[in-house]
Amino acid sequence: MERLALNGILLFLYYLTLFSVSFTYYQERRTAGGKPLYVSIPEWALKEGKVKELLAGLTRRSRILTCMFAAFSLYFYLPLPYKGAICAISVFLMFLLYSVINKKNRDSLLAIKKDEQWTIEAEEKGYQFDLSLSSVSRKKLPALLLLIPAAVQAGCIIESFRSNNTAFIASNGFFMILLIILYIFWTKSPAVTYCDDTKINQLLNGSRLYYIGKFIFLLALNDALAGVFLLFAGNLKGKSVYFTTAAFAFIAVIILTLAIQSLVGLKEIKERVLKGKKKYSYNEDEFWKIGLLGASYNNPYDPAIFKANNSKGTSCGINMGNPKARLMVVVFFSALFLLLSYFFLYPWVLDVRHELTELTIDRQRITVTSPFYKEEIEIDHIQKVELLEEIPDGIRTFGTANGIYATGNYRLDGIGNCRMYIAVRHKPFIVCYTENGVIIINDDETEKTEKIYKELNSLLGEEIDYDSQP
Repeated sequence: MERLALNGILLFLYYLTLFSVSFTYYQERRTAGGKPLYVSIPEWALKEGKVKELLAGLTRRSRILTCMFAAFSLYFYLPLPYKGAICAISVFLMFLLYSVINKKNRDSLLAIKKDEQWTIEAEEKGYQFDLSLSSVSRKKLPALLLLIPAAVQAGCIIESFRSNNTAFIASNGFFMILLIILYIFWTKSPAVTYCDDTKINQLLNGSRLYYIGKFIFLLALNDALAGVFLLFAGNLKGKSVYFTTAAFAFIAVIILTLAIQSLVGLKEIKERVLKGKKKYSYNEDEFWKIGLLGASYNNPYDPAIFKANNSKGTSCGINMGNPKARLMVVVFFSALFLLLSYFFLYPWVLDVRHELTELTIDRQRITVTSPFYKEEIEIDHIQKVELLEEIPDGIRTFGTANGIYATGNYRLDGIGNCRMYIAVRHKPFIVCYTENGVIIINDDETEKTEKIYKELNSLLGEEIDYDSQP
């Protein structure tokens, strides 16, 4: 059952990634936006035989690629090893192969455009700016609304401090700060001039700020609710686990649906008000590139921070030619580096220095102390103890595990439901059977774990020879 659950998680992540990648590249080759593969093509030329044949061939190859990766998922149904590593490698190949075939077809489409000398009416103009937009207040979602999910996250973080759950604090704080930074950069992004009608430009810029702000707010709200769920999920037992998980999943789906609907609403407004209007369009072919991880846009002449891609407004990329956009990317990757360092590098340094976990005991309790967790076990509540050289196979139901330490709730073969507070790379491990469940602990020094085990047996009045333990 445990292995099936783990396989289910891998399959979910694999299929989600496959759907996201295939759908993204489907958007890039659409002709409805007028820029298949980010190449500006006149509307009449989209029906030309060469263009239709090229895009049809790309669609065919993309479908074959999608079917191949979908068929490869059968690997996860078989009792074969290294499924996590295979999943990571296949996802990398997924990005690589989709990018390669799209880049090759984009180069071919650019060659066709050059040979045919296709241009569109507005391509010869420079960037147009409606100066009146800077003097008009633009409608946007009140920033105070972000205080709602921020307050919920703050409450979760305060509660996490009480339980010394620093991993939860770091991860939830990271995502919340990123969403707030994204909202700030979005509201400070320059106005866009869509056409020669000032009123329409004002309407669309106001709608753009409002609907994208609403999208970010809903994502922040969903993240806050996820924080609440994860904070208390570890204390759930029995059928309440399934009921609460289903309820949260239902609410999360509703919020995400509303978030997507806000993007669709912006797209519909843009199409409706620009219908029949003379829209500004530019030749930006040279500024778009398709690399190993997909499309990128780098145009120092375009003031936009966020650049709409070929999906007609439902998604966008970042203009790396804009200094503000580069600053945002630097902030994001710096924060991501700090988060990953906190989860992996910092624990590794503590582990090497034997400062990861400290196990102490007195006549009343045994205490596990770490920068990442803390647990106290009353001696009177312990019924028996065992010493394990290896942790049995199982799954994590709620908690943190990074190959250096493990904390939280687990379900292990031969033991069942338990809690672990261990330095993973330092055996042995003490299994405490208590009135409140099974708890597995250790120190990051082997000798100290063995010493605490002997003292604990002595306090429990059990005459057990340690040397005879398996």
